[in-house]
Amino acid sequence: SAGILSKTWCDPYRFVLVEELKTWLESQSYCREKHLDLATVQSDGDREKLKKAADAVNFGSFAWIGFYNGVLTWRWSYQNKVINYEKWESREPDSSRTAEACVFLYANGNWGDTTCLIEQTFFCQTDKSKIADKFKYIQANMTWRDAQLYCRTNYIDLATVKDDSENKALAVIITEHNTVGAWIGLSKNLWLWSDQTEVSWSSVRWETGQPDNTDGSEECVCAGTEGQMADVSCSTPRFFYCRTPEVREIKLVRVAVKSAGYLNESAVMAAIETKPLSITLWHFLLGLSTSPAYQQFVNVYYFMSESKTFSEAELYCKETYTDLATIENTDDLRTLQTAQVTYTGAWIGLRETNALLWHWALADKRFYRDTETEFRNWAAFEPDDNLNQDCVIMTYRGEFENTNCLNIFNFICYDAADSEQQYVYIWRLYTWREAQSYCRQFHTDLVSVRNPDENLQIQQLIPELGFAYIGLFQDSFAWSDRSESAFRNWDLFQPDLLGACVAMHEDKYWKTELCWKLKPFFCYRREAVMKRQILRLELKSALNVNDPHMKTAILAEIQQRLQKLGVRNITGLEWREAADGSVFQKNQSKTSADPMKKKR
Repeated sequence: SAGILSKTWCDPYRFVLVEELKTWLESQSYCREKHLDLATVQSDGDREKLKKAADAVNFGSFAWIGFYNGVLTWRWSYQNKVINYEKWESREPDSSRTAEACVFLYANGNWGDTTCLIEQTFFCQTDKSKIADKFKYIQANMTWRDAQLYCRTNYIDLATVKDDSENKALAVIITEHNTVGAWIGLSKNLWLWSDQTEVSWSSVRWETGQPDNTDGSEECVCAGTEGQMADVSCSTPRFFYCRTPEVREIKLVRVAVKSAGYLNESAVMAAIETKPLSITLWHFLLGLSTSPAYQQFVNVYYFMSESKTFSEAELYCKETYTDLATIENTDDLRTLQTAQVTYTGAWIGLRETNALLWHWALADKRFYRDTETEFRNWAAFEPDDNLNQDCVIMTYRGEFENTNCLNIFNFICYDAADSEQQYVYIWRLYTWREAQSYCRQFHTDLVSVRNPDENLQIQQLIPELGFAYIGLFQDSFAWSDRSESAFRNWDLFQPDLLGACVAMHEDKYWKTELCWKLKPFFCYRREAVMKRQILRLELKSALNVNDPHMKTAILAEIQQRLQKLGVRNITGLEWREAADGSVFQKNQSKTSADPMKKKR
């Protein structure tokens, strides 16, 4: 793998005001060709950049930014799902454009569309499954957008109505409260940013009374010099703001590491910060250098087809192997063979206890140094003790707050395979579990924060006033062998309240089950294997590094470095020497003279 280290104190972008009259689409094309895109303005920092660009040319009016109304189909607010159940009132919906872009439920159970700016009561959706508990009726009168923000802050989202039974239940509530109607989560007023930045509604600043879409065709947005926004017709020529890269100087250092082991970036950083052996005069390439052999323990799994209760299976595994299966990481999960597991599942060694503990989703112990799993940067009065606040977001200040795992936020993934961009900010609104699934599918896992330096790096990815899920969570599950592994691979809507013991199914996802059920099970045994690791090095030195004393000194230093990197139980460390006893070969490609040319 390869990594690039950089350091800079400049913002990555700024805004410029282009004083040419163009339509919104023409402005977008111009910005994408000459700069990056039309300006995205949804934080105080963005608004400061906008004002700075306007003040630079003494501009005091409204100009195009990158906000526009991009979808004219009905969609649910929660997860932006398309509509597949509908119950329209006669002659509804009655607006072909977006003048009436939000939907409310009448007391008779039918739906109507109207302007999103009227204020009325509304239904929020909770994390419960029973209809009686799934929806929360809010008697406060709010606009549709304010109602959406309220539901997303306090519950999950505005209500998604999936079928007649849910629709009738909501209509009964409206009738009982003697109101005309209430907002549900259906709209076609989906505002988007031109550069595909996820919309943060808590950070968007509309001009008073906006958006109003007065003639049904105001689907693009311009902004004043303070960042206040208004919707207008896209065909009106205006000046416009482009987002452009900030001019800056970045010093880069590329680091390449070849290893069969698991090297995390903190260890590599610690290694490269050490000074080189001596002043650089010659460039040597270490051909086939060190071959440390070291002992490593791995989990070997055994499938037991005989059905037993959880306790019986646990006792059998402790007597015959090490214990019921402990699964510590995705490597272990891939090792497990589930071809013989039926739809009923097979016991593994995880069960619920009475102790709530905080864990990082990326559970691989090789990823952490001593005490790094314990790093926390809680905000004041956090974590709080409210029920079901078991997942963690990082604020734009870099502080941790615990929250309900069903709330939806942007999130940050860690990618071990991409050393140039290991922290990836995802502009999608997902629950914590959905975010973890996404990170595991496309990267490695939700990000772990191991120390203050990493905390600062990750904080800088979060937009002003923003929040993002990180990989910290708490649960009350523990492994039978008392392992501290935090690795979990829950199925959808798991764990539930139907049982305290955990079974793995044929797709390798986990479910809680009643512990007295009879199931096959997995045992495991810890077995030692010898690993041989090849390391390649480049050295710059004015000394004769093939001198026996020098080779011995370098070898001793390499052993020290390997121990710092977490490699333990090294049983053999030696140079791989050429026939003449040399280890280092001069890198001819790096010298200015060509010896073949000298012979001519």
